[in-house]
Amino acid sequence: MTMYRATPDGPVELTAAEIAEMEAREAAWAAGQAERDRLAHNAPILAEIAALDARRVRPAAEVALALASGNPPAEADLDRLASLTAAITGLRGQLQT
Repeated sequence: MTMYRATPDGPVELTAAEIAEMEAREAAWAAGQAERDRLAHNAPILAEIAALDARRVRPAAEVALALASGNPPAEADLDRLASLTAAITGLRGQLQT
């Protein structure tokens, strides 16, 4: 395929090396775009995971304190911890790698 570039004097045919360089730049741009798309997809999911993880601290601490004192943890704390953990697990499954 013949490719040209514009110059002030009119179109000039590209050499094979120039075509190869242009194709390499396009491939690098496409790879970069794929990475940008992946990051754009993952960013809100990671933010939600962080928020849920922060909400998981209190019930986890309550469970740990109960166990450390030799008492059974409260069902509400166990349920909340399990619910938040399940939500985080579900979100992790949506991440693109």
